[in-house]
Amino acid sequence: MTPVKLNVYISYAPDDRKAVLTLRDWLYPMRDEVNIWFNDPPKAPAPLSLPWELISYVLPFFRPHDWRKEYAKVDKRRKERAHIYLFMTSYKSLIDNRIDDDITLAAERRIEGDWLSPRIYPVVLSPSLWKERSRLARYKPIGPKKSLAEIKPAEEGYLEITQQLSKVIKEMQRDLDEAKFAKSRLASSETNASPTPSKTAQPYLGDDD
Repeated sequence: MTPVKLNVYISYAPDDRKAVLTLRDWLYPMRDEVNIWFNDPPKAPAPLSLPWELISYVLPFFRPHDWRKEYAKVDKRRKERAHIYLFMTSYKSLIDNRIDDDITLAAERRIEGDWLSPRIYPVVLSPSLWKERSRLARYKPIGPKKSLAEIKPAEEGYLEITQQLSKVIKEMQRDLDEAKFAKSRLASSETNASPTPSKTAQPYLGDDD
């Protein structure tokens, strides 16, 4: 049985992208155990010069393809298959509607008390009113007690996030592997399984693409 590879989705405001890339680099050594995902859409195709623009109206295949719509579908599927959500939290994130939508999705997938539910962790980048103004206030942050902006040198903060997240990943991977094994045993068994409760987590176990 192939072990479940965990999916970590990082939600962030555009102004916090630098911190996301730094965290991605810190988590890179765990690439065999986890997928590190975050919204990173391709750029819009460069505009054509006027002669080629006119030609493209007659021969559309000359027009460069815009991959952003396809990427949006991929990004949506990644969010729906995440095992761990990291929300980069700053004053910018409090006014970002896309992050608010990500919180809604993560919270709907999260079932309190269910050990297979996705985990939700704020990553506090800088001081803000997130505990008073964000729906993330109910979730325990991952990383140092202070914000990353207050940690000097910053590497110590990223190290603490990586160490804590590594423990969570090992724990979740063990649990998900057990769930995948149990699911495969149940599928091959000829006995009738007891009814599954209507409100249980349905984690992504790597069953399809």
